[in-house]
Amino acid sequence: MIYDKIINNLSEIIGNHKTNENVYNTFIFAKKAIQNKDIALEINPKINSDLDNKMTNSILGGMYFRKNKAGIVSLAFGQKYLDTYNKNSSIHYTILMHEFKHLNDYFLNKDIFFKLHKKEIFKYELNAINIEAEFIKYYLTGNINVSKCENYILESYEKDNLDSWTIYNRKESAGIYRFLINMELEYEQKLISHEEIEKSLIEKATQLLEKRDQFMNMFDIYNVKESHFSKYGHFIRLKTYEKYLRYIFFEKIEIKKALFENEKFQKLYKTIESTLLEYDHANAIYSSALDNYWENDFNNKNV
Repeated sequence: MIYDKIINNLSEIIGNHKTNENVYNTFIFAKKAIQNKDIALEINPKINSDLDNKMTNSILGGMYFRKNKAGIVSLAFGQKYLDTYNKNSSIHYTILMHEFKHLNDYFLNKDIFFKLHKKEIFKYELNAINIEAEFIKYYLTGNINVSKCENYILESYEKDNLDSWTIYNRKESAGIYRFLINMELEYEQKLISHEEIEKSLIEKATQLLEKRDQFMNMFDIYNVKESHFSKYGHFIRLKTYEKYLRYIFFEKIEIKKALFENEKFQKLYKTIESTLLEYDHANAIYSSALDNYWENDFNNKNV
């Protein structure tokens, strides 16, 4: 099968080189799990209309690690991912390493991996994105011609700890997520009080809303002479803040109560909600265009 060839060629790239132990150990673990038939390998399974469409038409979204309704855990390969593969196509290996990291994390957290709280899903996604960057840096660069996409991932890894790439590809800000999740950890370890959290959340909301006049609107969408990524980034950071504020701190009764008794926070939160609603449509259009950008680049290389 073609996926056997991809895995074998990835094995040749990594070999016995422990240039990066995270990458090496992840690959070895996944390879053994496949050899031992601890997971299934499947092609174009029916999952849901959105994922089925991605697996049929996308390279970047052409693989998934999943558990089906029967409880079978598998690596699912999309048909386009397989049809566009050639031995020198680095992006196929990078995508595979991403899913191998999910496989690895699953076996370390079997009881919870497919039952993750919404706030934890992005944490594991960041694990997989980080392995992509390390794989590109330590195993691909200088050995194989990498795609524009992989160059961007590596640049983001080195310059902003993957914040720009997660904004680009995941529609979420790694930087804002880490800010909130680290604050939660400090609170649970009793290193900070809920009053300090309240103060920090208000400060961060104020900082994010200061960029409001720079958010992308419908006029910007049709102004193709300028790059609007920075404007899009401002919007995604605010959206990420609001999302994980709900998932993390609104579930802590004492913090939620304190926040909504604070008039300044109440006013800020109402402004956040109205701002996201006002600019959502323009940014959703731009987001779709970003998805198409990388896919078009891959397609042009495979013509």
